[in-house]
Amino acid sequence: MQVPKGTIEDGEAPHEAVVREVREESGLTDFDSVRPLSTDVWNHHEKPKAYRRHFFHLVADEPRDEWRHKVTGSGEDNGVVYSYFWIQPGACSLARDMDDYIERILE
Repeated sequence: MQVPKGTIEDGEAPHEAVVREVREESGLTDFDSVRPLSTDVWNHHEKPKAYRRHFFHLVADEPRDEWRHKVTGSGEDNGVVYSYFWIQPGACSLARDMDDYIERILE
């Protein structure tokens, strides 16, 4: 399992990128808040590559418990259909250490 993620486009701020990526990847469009949690550098476990990661907590007024969404945008996952569902923070481990700052959601 993973959360929506992506690359910051030229001229785009991290908070703008996270809103765009979540919209493209999940279909969620209305956010009550977008709060930064942390920024770090993550070293890939299999490649000699490091990534600067920006973590945010977005609050969406979403009535669906589960849904599927076909990714939009120009990224490599354009057209991929993802299945979404809500879970409680910390209820599972996420891919590529994307849950490193999950405890900050509860603060």
